[in-house]
Amino acid sequence: MIGSQNIFEHPKVSLVLDDAFHFMEKAGNCGYDGIVCDLTDFPVGYNDGKFRGFYEKVFTLSAKILKTGGWIAVYSGSKNMVVGNNERIIDMLGKTLGESFVGIACIETVIPSFGEPCYILYGKVRPCVNCG
Repeated sequence: MIGSQNIFEHPKVSLVLDDAFHFMEKAGNCGYDGIVCDLTDFPVGYNDGKFRGFYEKVFTLSAKILKTGGWIAVYSGSKNMVVGNNERIIDMLGKTLGESFVGIACIETVIPSFGEPCYILYGKVRPCVNCG
C-alpha cells in the first residue's frame, strides 16, 4: 500500500502542473488510466454558457487521453452551488460528464475547510475507438 506521503513516488502516478487544455491537447490518445480534476472556475465564472463549455472541453479532452476502462474524478462543489440559470452545478456537471463518460457516480464528502458537504463525480471512459 502506498502511503499518502509518498504517493507521487509510485511509477504509475504523475502529477502534472500545467494548463489542463494545453497538456491534454498534446498528450496523445489513450495513454492514461485515470484523471483527477480539481479545476478553478474563476477564469470562466459562473455564466452558464462559458462554465458549461469549459467543462465540456475538459471532459472531451479527458476522454480522448484515457485508456479503455479509464476513469475521471471531478470535484463538483457543494449541493447548493448554482450556475447562471439557477441549475445546481452538480446537476449540470453530471449531465455534461455523461456526454463523454458512462457509469456516472457521485459521492458526498465533507471538506472541513469548506464547512459543508461537497460532491465528487466519477465516470468511466466510453470504449475507445482509437485504442487497441
